[in-house]
Amino acid sequence: MQDETKHYTRVGYKELLAMLLTAAVIGFVMSFRDWGQDTIDVTQGVTTLIVASVTAFTLILLRTAAQKWIALKMGYLTTYTFHKYALPASFFLAFFLNGLLPYVSPGNLHIQASKRLRLGTFRYGLNYEDLALISLAAPAVCVLLMILVKPIYLATNNILIHEVVQTTAAVAVFGLLPINGQEGFNLIYFRRWLWVITFMFVGVYFLLILATSVFSYVIAVIVAIAAMWVYQAYLNSGD
Repeated sequence: MQDETKHYTRVGYKELLAMLLTAAVIGFVMSFRDWGQDTIDVTQGVTTLIVASVTAFTLILLRTAAQKWIALKMGYLTTYTFHKYALPASFFLAFFLNGLLPYVSPGNLHIQASKRLRLGTFRYGLNYEDLALISLAAPAVCVLLMILVKPIYLATNNILIHEVVQTTAAVAVFGLLPINGQEGFNLIYFRRWLWVITFMFVGVYFLLILATSVFSYVIAVIVAIAAMWVYQAYLNSGD
């Protein structure tokens, strides 16, 4: 059973290439204004590009791994791909908006029901409630990661750590836009109110995280723990 789990949750070669491409574009978008306006600042631009790209790749890898694991638990198989429309759109919007709105696309996760894995379950075909629960794993990973990263920034006030926070916020928030293939689309397709609550929670959470006070971080952690508890309880209710 463990070998089967590893097989179905393993990230393939093509998936890794798609992640690298997506991460590179996200890094470019997030670093767009750091290259300088009147004069080019190569050092700052390259540094931000590398930090944002590595952060984006790590996020996408962790998000995909979490979604694959939850999907397998429910009897689904998943494949990660870059978004063939949203990804180039984010690249061109960076130029059009001069980087003022760092729109990024974290990619697609194709979810397919496995008749063998779902054999014996009620309505063993594609279930939209399951899709929503799988999709929620993506922002959940971003939320949990910031609980670990933010204290480092509060202790060091390091600008590179702040870039990690900003990149994570962009991936989490823009990933929830109801664009076909992204987690936001699955949420709004299942229940509009669920999408609204999730979007508002993630937005407020990252506003608290982006604030520089310890108090706002503590509030964010309390809210995140409560949300994670509800999410975990919902997942376990389907066992």
